[in-house]
Amino acid sequence: MPNNAVPNQISMLMTRPHAASRSFVASLPKNLLARLKPVYNPLIKIISLKYGVSISNTEAAIFTSMNGVIHGPKGNGQKAYCVGAATTQIALEHGWAAHMYGETAEAFLSNLINNPPALDLIHLSGIHTRGNIASQLMQNGLKTKNVAVYDQITQHLKKDVNQLILSGAQMLVPLFSPRTSKQFSIQVPRAPSLQLVALSQAVAQNLDTTSYAGVIIVTAPTAAAMQSAISLWVEGQPA
Repeated sequence: MPNNAVPNQISMLMTRPHAASRSFVASLPKNLLARLKPVYNPLIKIISLKYGVSISNTEAAIFTSMNGVIHGPKGNGQKAYCVGAATTQIALEHGWAAHMYGETAEAFLSNLINNPPALDLIHLSGIHTRGNIASQLMQNGLKTKNVAVYDQITQHLKKDVNQLILSGAQMLVPLFSPRTSKQFSIQVPRAPSLQLVALSQAVAQNLDTTSYAGVIIVTAPTAAAMQSAISLWVEGQPA
């Protein structure tokens, strides 16, 4: 392709909540963004629950998502154990003495169980959770409770996005959670022009692979691995 040529852009449907979607897109390298046209249509809306949660000096927080931090109390220098670099960074910015204990929930649980803190733990999460973090920690002798600080309300695809899908235009759809992939499969049960990228096997299991152009399962459930999978796929498309 000549240096002054404009590459063919592929629509990329972002179904995460707005803040997470825009953060992920902003993290993509410029050469990859040049090939993609982000289309924002969250299938989950985050609603803060005004419960007035507080953390005492004998407690530490657990954060498995950025939304737990954003909708929870300010850290005021108290300890927090986090899943993933992005969540840890947000926790630091919100005043927590935050430590990343794993890139995945599985690694997080293993590290926390093998290095138990001398504090009670509070998992600040959404109403809908996966992995039973608190109960697994309790089963391993760590005093833990779960407190929901936000709700995740399902949303519908917008009319113009539906029309774009029905037009048969090539589209890339990264899916980051099982709840989102289930919602997506209900609203778009079949679309042969859509290439889906699932963050994990748990995300992919809600999708009928024969109903789309393909379903790629990311090698690790991290933002970096999702970016890599998207980049590899885009590189294989005609410019």
